[in-house]
Amino acid sequence: MSESSRAPESPTPNSHTNFDAEFLISQLREELRRTQEEKDSLASQHQTLLSKVSNIRNTLGAKLKQDAVRNYRFNLLTNSLT
Repeated sequence: MSESSRAPESPTPNSHTNFDAEFLISQLREELRRTQEEKDSLASQHQTLLSKVSNIRNTLGAKLKQDAVRNYRFNLLTNSLT
């Protein structure tokens, strides 16, 4: 068999295949970047909401204690009048 009639041992990747792979990698990297940005944004929103819930809980707790003291005093006053 002459050298010109030998089949290549393995196919060599063509530039079209390389371009497709590079394009796909580029798209995946962009999608990863967007996903990470969205994750960071959602994590920030989550922390903000947790802070708000904590503040609401603290405020309501203080108001409930004040109301309990008022009710206690009111009950004492009403009992002393009867």
